[in-house]
Amino acid sequence: MNIALLFNSADREIEPSRVKATYLREVTAGLNDAEARAYLLELIERDIAEAKEGLGRLKDAIPHADKQGVQVLGILWNARPRIKTYGYISQELEYLNGRYPDEIALNSAVKRLRRALEKTDFPIEIRNHYGIGYNLHAPANWQAPWGDE
Repeated sequence: MNIALLFNSADREIEPSRVKATYLREVTAGLNDAEARAYLLELIERDIAEAKEGLGRLKDAIPHADKQGVQVLGILWNARPRIKTYGYISQELEYLNGRYPDEIALNSAVKRLRRALEKTDFPIEIRNHYGIGYNLHAPANWQAPWGDE
């Protein structure tokens, strides 16, 4: 069995989405369509519940941020220090909210998020890579107050 794993050239970690997809393919191979659909829907619901719980902790830590700003921070925090494209962030926001924000709406959300972060003492910086997307920079030894693993 040939399994292609993607590696991040910066830190040489296995991309979790590929491992998860391979695992899901193996698990659902022995199920009929209805069972596989029910299993995958259960996983999606659990994933969304975990994401909402994590976003709740972020919202508590940054009370001045709006919902979309907290979601953008969660996306960038989980991807740090990698750059995430405008399209990737918009797709993640669509997954969380059910609607796809355009680039202007995304830029506005980041602007509001930066203002909210200025009101805290967090050493977080959101960097814009013109024409590409955003990444988040935080000191390596900084402990996030929202209970990051």
